[in-house]
Amino acid sequence: MSVKSQQLNSIVSRINCIWLLCLLIVYAELISAKERKSHVVVYSVTSFSNEVSKAFRKATGIKAHIYRMNGSGATLARLEGERDQPKGDVWIGGSIGAHAQAAYEGLIQPYRPINFDELDPTFRNPLGNNSVTGLYTGVLGFIVNNDILKANNLPVPHSWQSLVESKYHGLIGMKSPMVSGTAYTTVATLVQMMGEEAAFNYLDKLHNNLAGYLNSHSRLTSQGRLAITITFLHEWVEEKNRFPEKNIDIIVPEEGTGHEIGGLSLIKNGPNPAAAKKLIDFILSEKGQRLFIQSNYQNPVLVKMQRLSRAPKVNRSQLIDYDFTWAGQNRHRLIELYKKRVLKN
Repeated sequence: MSVKSQQLNSIVSRINCIWLLCLLIVYAELISAKERKSHVVVYSVTSFSNEVSKAFRKATGIKAHIYRMNGSGATLARLEGERDQPKGDVWIGGSIGAHAQAAYEGLIQPYRPINFDELDPTFRNPLGNNSVTGLYTGVLGFIVNNDILKANNLPVPHSWQSLVESKYHGLIGMKSPMVSGTAYTTVATLVQMMGEEAAFNYLDKLHNNLAGYLNSHSRLTSQGRLAITITFLHEWVEEKNRFPEKNIDIIVPEEGTGHEIGGLSLIKNGPNPAAAKKLIDFILSEKGQRLFIQSNYQNPVLVKMQRLSRAPKVNRSQLIDYDFTWAGQNRHRLIELYKKRVLKN
């Protein structure tokens, strides 16, 4: 074979190799794109059962990768940290105040669910502009362990003011406002009820009465390690089902109390927007709601679905006119004030 023929064959081989490499790259990109379309990344503050995930995958072929977050404050911080390159697609649960802050910062984007008109008006568009859809409600109050109170010869507390009395020292639990939407709702509720200065004077006294800031106070109450938990009352239903033999009860403070709407949001510029919208629509569908409320002890958001008999009963007159938008816009400021005034950081 001549030198020229060898050179020509060498050139042809190189071209073929380049073409093969290009084809492999294109194939890999196609596979990667297909995989991206077949999954959705979820940041969940509430329980997202395997049944919901399995049913969604069966209905759509899309796999939901669930990351259980330690509160809505922690979720908001994660979205802020991922602002330039979002990794999540859907934010499920957590106080709507945190979702409002995320909307204010441009971290979530509007989405109108496919069955918008079938949703209870409370949940359709709680912040306006379809930036968030409501997923559940929660009323703030106390879960009490009557046996511990009786063992300590203590009465059941029926007011916010009762909790700062010295006789309850070391028997009260709440989550940290630094990471928990539940705890932040407590702070915002007291500020809206009392005024900022009086509320932080109260919170300073309450802090001194706490057993500590832990992650699962309602469970600690039902297990007999705490007498009182400040939290949303639907947690009582879960604990009653888990520990039916425990003598635990719920109290709505007599001065009034705040409440939450749990949010469901589409993360802005997430990697899988089409799959994310399908997941939101599935969760809000009748099938999705049946599965979701089984694991979250909440009433459904669809008007046509029956309310749960096991959900806590609260008189609306006991609820303050809680300002969700204000709570969201003042979140960072009040948390910084809590760190300075209460935690002394």
